[in-house]
Amino acid sequence: NCPIDKVTKDQRQASKIVILAAGFGGGKGAVQSMAVNYGVKFSDAEAQELITNYRNLHPREVDLWHSTRQAIKDAVEMPNVEFSVARNKIKYESDGKDLWCQLPSGRFLRYMDAKIELVKMPWGKTEKVVRYKNTKIAPAVRQEWPRATLSHIVAVENFVQAFANDLLRDALAVCEDEQLEPFMMVHDEISVPGDHRELMKEIMETPPVWCKDMPLKAEGKFSYCFGK
Repeated sequence: NCPIDKVTKDQRQASKIVILAAGFGGGKGAVQSMAVNYGVKFSDAEAQELITNYRNLHPREVDLWHSTRQAIKDAVEMPNVEFSVARNKIKYESDGKDLWCQLPSGRFLRYMDAKIELVKMPWGKTEKVVRYKNTKIAPAVRQEWPRATLSHIVAVENFVQAFANDLLRDALAVCEDEQLEPFMMVHDEISVPGDHRELMKEIMETPPVWCKDMPLKAEGKFSYCFGK
């Protein structure tokens, strides 16, 4: 409820922390952890208020978290049956061993050896959750990959980031087709030699054929050395 032109630098920084921490379903603990990385301090009461306000303002995201959690559980319990979320753009299906998530681009994310397991939650209650082999963490001394819980926080973060990466890859391919000679990508940026801001803006704001209705915005700059 603050006009855009009245937002202060400190408010913008605090809001960025909340969006990054709460956007995938994290709670006040996620806000607190991320705030430390940015040198910002919130009390527990402030962190909880920020989370509550965020969720009240973004009911569709809250619905997405709940539907994703349910789709994952249903897919593991009923192999070879497809379950969709996000207006049928994200699809989950288990082959009886691994859980697969199909992105709008057609690319798949794989969760190895996904099973329903009983886990004691941080709040003391034992619940049935989906767990899988976390191949992001080296098994160290053990020969098996450690198992991790596939929460809605992990799942939504995974497909959102993967979807964004697919958009960037598509734009990168178009840049190469236009012979712009892209030489570097940094997060959501593509760098090419020379001043091609208008063409680059057009490329990055044109959605791929697999998501024609996706609203995209981009901006660019020309400089003699890389900088944020």
